[in-house]
Amino acid sequence: MTTTQWRLMAILMLLFFAGGRSADAAPRGRSLLAYWAFNCFTTCGDANLAPESIGLASASMTSTFEPDAGVNESGTTLNSVPPYEARSALTLRTGTGGINNGRNLTWRVSTVGQSNIQVSFAARRSPGGFGANQFQYSLDGLVFTDVDGSFDVGSAFAVVSYDLRRIRGLADNPNAAFRIVFNGGSSSSAEEFFLVDNLQVVAK
Repeated sequence: MTTTQWRLMAILMLLFFAGGRSADAAPRGRSLLAYWAFNCFTTCGDANLAPESIGLASASMTSTFEPDAGVNESGTTLNSVPPYEARSALTLRTGTGGINNGRNLTWRVSTVGQSNIQVSFAARRSPGGFGANQFQYSLDGLVFTDVDGSFDVGSAFAVVSYDLRRIRGLADNPNAAFRIVFNGGSSSSAEEFFLVDNLQVVAK
């Protein structure tokens, strides 16, 4: 075999193995199980808690917060899913005397046929908004378990995410549920707030 032929063979082998590594390293796809854009500027009641018309699973959301007559604050593009734009964010206010401390936002998502569950959302708060918040999950929709310690966010939107792949009971579960319990909000001003936007539940 000539020197030129050896060089051609070496190039072909490099291309072959490089292609193999690229295929192995390619990110695995993800399945969007549920998504909330919260693009409702006015007080929309339960309509504001309805998931968008995308995703692969049945989903619902409830809140124990006192009814709020205010309008929603502006949202963000962080963690958004096209074609939903950054219109507004779910605005959770402390309420008179901080009455909403200890209340929660709960969402239920069927994960039947899915595994490697992850939850993420964009959030920010006002200076007196809820600053000691606990993320939880449930395998039966009734009993909730804390994930890590409490979390806080700043005055600018940032993405909060939870990788729940090691919690095997959340996989292939028709009763999977998630919750944020809010605390640390001001008791002196009912208008202090915590914003949640672009909430996703995905399987990877």
